[in-house]
Amino acid sequence: MDTPSRYGFPALFLCLLALLVLPPYFSDLGISGVSWWLLATVLLASLYLVANNRRQLIIGVVLALPTLAFNMSRELLDIHTSVYLSYLLYVVFFAYIQVFLLRYFLATRTVTADMIFAAMCAYIIVGLAWMFIYACIELRVPGSFVVAQTGASPSDMIQFNYFSFVTLTTLGYGDVTPVSDFARSWAMVEAILGQFYLAVVLARIVGLHISAQQHDENSK
Repeated sequence: MDTPSRYGFPALFLCLLALLVLPPYFSDLGISGVSWWLLATVLLASLYLVANNRRQLIIGVVLALPTLAFNMSRELLDIHTSVYLSYLLYVVFFAYIQVFLLRYFLATRTVTADMIFAAMCAYIIVGLAWMFIYACIELRVPGSFVVAQTGASPSDMIQFNYFSFVTLTTLGYGDVTPVSDFARSWAMVEAILGQFYLAVVLARIVGLHISAQQHDENSK
């Protein structure tokens, strides 16, 4: 597998972290639309990550360009079908980047900083992908999710983002509840995937670390 672009994994991780943390602060200041600009930054950081491999870069660009186009024009094209399509494009793009991250993680034979960053990025991207899956479900079946405080459906992507990561980590606060069969099914899949992912990642990191220690001891 080709070596990723220098600083690619840390850069992507910082962009993902900014996407999770910063939007509420800007929203509190009355600045809207920041999440979508941060998502565009994540897309560009992901493309930088695969820039060393021409084929992977071409695929990434082909997937990213329409996604960016819908991202930038979603306020102008506030049509049900257009919004639904933009969410699906995000899911496809994140799935592609996820494959790249997991291939790198599984192909790496030593525990490195890049390997750790790749694992963390992959975990966050699972949560983001499911955020858009939940948004698609809500568009397809309105009322699939209920917010306990208001008894209404989630009003923005922040609610789906929050619910996705609460489900991924199996915290289960219960303040956002899936009520349709579609929503419940995908929530179960995400919860299972989240636990399975952590078990595999931790097992591999520990296994590689022990293997490295044994190799060093045998070399002495």
